Amino acid sequence: MTVFYHSAPLLLESGSVIQPGNWGRILNAYKFSNQGNPWLVAREMLFESVRSSQFPHLPSRLSSSYVFESLNDANRYMGNFTPWNNLYEVEFVDPAAVTHRGCFDLASNPPEQCDFMPVVADRARQYWSGINITTPEVITKSALRVLGMLMSAPAAYQP
Repeated sequence: MTVFYHSAPLLLESGSVIQPGNWGRILNAYKFSNQGNPWLVAREMLFESVRSSQFPHLPSRLSSSYVFESLNDANRYMGNFTPWNNLYEVEFVDPAAVTHRGCFDLASNPPEQCDFMPVVADRARQYWSGINITTPEVITKSALRVLGMLMSAPAAYQP
């Protein structure tokens, strides 16, 4: 059994199963408005375009589960992006499912004032090639089974 780390906003018990595809569901729910971050959608569409044309055998980020291999990387991710989430120790329900190990840093926002499309497309090619991995991120078509909660998010205000 290989153990991974997953950040989620839900309170889950050991044995709970997290289905893949939540990130794609979130992006598909974006409404045209002045809220949210449309650059996330643009970035993910470029990543998906590069994947489907050059790496079609790899799983889509939009229909996968995401995990970190190290607790250190999971904690850094949560501190920078999702401090309101809980951190879980998980395993793949289907260890034989298609997976990809890429660099999380390449899939984050590009530098400001860059030429967005060519820079993100190049980062996507590196991500899908599995090169220049500084912070490993594993995506998989497998659902995740919760082994236990490692860290609980700060409690919400209760009057």
